[in-house]
Formats: sequence, structure tokens, C-alpha cells
Amino acid sequence: LYIIKKCKINDLETQSPFSDIYVKNHAGYNTFFTVSYEIGAEEYFYESPSFPIGNSHICEIPQTSKNIEITIYADFGRQKIKEYNYSTITNKCFKTTGSLFNAGSTNCIGMNNRE
Repeated sequence: LYIIKKCKINDLETQSPFSDIYVKNHAGYNTFFTVSYEIGAEEYFYESPSFPIGNSHICEIPQTSKNIEITIYADFGRQKIKEYNYSTITNKCFKTTGSLFNAGSTNCIGMNNRE
């Protein structure tokens, strides 16, 4: 398992293009997310910094990644909001919703406008 500090890690074998994982905080609390994935036999793990309402964070991973798990958290007691699992990756966009009492996460309307 490789714990990475920045999200953009090249797949040196294939020089694969990247897919974006974009998280926008629309909620009344700070949020962060984690991404785990595999490239070949290697496992990678990334944790974003915490970011407040109105801010976003992007993670780029190689399109050759497999078994991708994206978990979104409210940054009060590391409360898990939602987990998304994909066997392969394309661009993904999520936004947090709600407040401390009803934290949630949904897919964005589209990657281009990232609303």
C-alpha cells in the first residue's frame, strides 16, 4: 500500500491519461475525502485536506486504475457521509450537502459546470 501525499501519480507502465475526482463542498461543515485504487498489483491511498463550504478539491488518478473507492467525510469526528465504489474510473464529480445534523453527498449535475 502506497500512501500518497498528492493525488497525481503516473502509471509509468502505460503512461495512462488521468481521470478527475472532483469534490465541491456545498454543506455547512468542513469536508474531506479519501481515494483508494489499484494500478496493477500496487495499491494507492490518498486523503484530501479538509476544506470549508464553497471550496473544492480535485484528485487525478490514472485511467488504468481499478477497484476505486471514494469516501466522503464530514470533518467533525471523521463522520463517513458516503462511499462510492467503481471497478474502473472516468471523471467523477460529487458535492456535499446538508448540515452537521443531516450530512449528505450527491453526484454533481455535470463535470463541465461542476455545480
